Amino acid sequence: MIDGSVFLSGGNDTFVNTGGRVTGTIDLGNGNDRLRLAETGVLAGTARGGAGIDTIIFEQAGTRSILADQFTGFERLQTEGLGTLALASGSFVYERVDATGALSIARQASLLTRDVVFNQGDNQLTIDGGFIGSVDGGAGTDRITVSGGSASAP
Repeated sequence: MIDGSVFLSGGNDTFVNTGGRVTGTIDLGNGNDRLRLAETGVLAGTARGGAGIDTIIFEQAGTRSILADQFTGFERLQTEGLGTLALASGSFVYERVDATGALSIARQASLLTRDVVFNQGDNQLTIDGGFIGSVDGGAGTDRITVSGGSASAP
């Protein structure tokens, strides 16, 4: 457990949480950085990407819910595994989302991205909130479910 904050300097840094709990802030600083949270990795605080092209990677088997204000300054979002990443609340903005498994946008959330790109497996996108962007399903049998949305959602 890290009960406090982690500050990384300039450069292309990688912070990996393989199963512990971080209660403070993870500040990746300048550079093209990566934050990887394993399935059992918990961020009870916040993470900042800083300048550069920063990527947050979620490894998952079950369902993980995140809040937009918990992760700032990241240009790319990536999921790995067969679980579901639930965008639970707030406005999520990423240049690109690379997803495996399922991605859901709750009624209290919105996603603005140039591209959501799924891998070759059978994937699912559920839109109950707002969504602006394009979707590339890749190979496999994919499903998009639109059960809500706003005026900005397709």
